[in-house]
Amino acid sequence: MAKFEFRLDRVLEYRQLEEDWARATYLEARAARVAHEQEIDLLRQKRIDVLAEPIFTLESHRALEIYLGQMDEQERLDHVAMSVLMDEEAIALTHWQSKKQDVQVLDKLREQALEEWKLDEARLEQAQLDEWTTSRRAA
Repeated sequence: MAKFEFRLDRVLEYRQLEEDWARATYLEARAARVAHEQEIDLLRQKRIDVLAEPIFTLESHRALEIYLGQMDEQERLDHVAMSVLMDEEAIALTHWQSKKQDVQVLDKLREQALEEWKLDEARLEQAQLDEWTTSRRAA
């Protein structure tokens, strides 16, 4: 019995590597987005903590206003960065899904080729058995 060989095995292996790379890129983009979300949450919590402190003097009130203005600017910049990170994550996800689909197509082709090979092998085996049976009867 001959060994099954899929003629596109190397292409399939390379596509699987591409899928792994695309998945890793997506996971990195997702991790970057999640880390940035945590930074934004820490900034919000810091704002809440600063606003909870009592203010007794005019100078501390001015300092608080300046600090809150800086925090507002930082929050605006963080939201811009977050939208960029979300776009990068979406692009990476789309790319990964595309590569995954490429692998699935080749997997289906491989499965079909394997089924055809099994049928051919079964036919060949049956033909050999038929030949052997007719040769035994003739003897």
